[in-house]
Amino acid sequence: MTERKKIKFISSVEIMNTPMKKQRFIVDGMIYPGIHILSGDPKIGKSWMMMDMCLAVAKGEDFLGRKTERGQVVYMALEDTFVSL
Repeated sequence: MTERKKIKFISSVEIMNTPMKKQRFIVDGMIYPGIHILSGDPKIGKSWMMMDMCLAVAKGEDFLGRKTERGQVVYMALEDTFVSL
C-alpha cells in the first residue's frame, strides 16, 4: 500500500512576503524559460513569428529589437506541414 502525501497549503500573504530571485528572460521583457503556447486568428503569421524567435534564441541574436539569451530551442509546429514551413 502506498503512503498518501500531505498537501501543503500556502497563503497568498506568505507567497507575497517570500523573497524570490529575479526571473531571467529568454527574450528580454517577453519570454521566461518554460513552455509557451501562442494562439490567435489563422494566417496572421504566428508560425513565422515563432520560428523567427526560436532561430534568434538559438543564435543569441536580437528578436523584435530585444536581447535574447542564447539557448536550446524545441520548435513544435504541430499544425504545419513540411511544405508550409
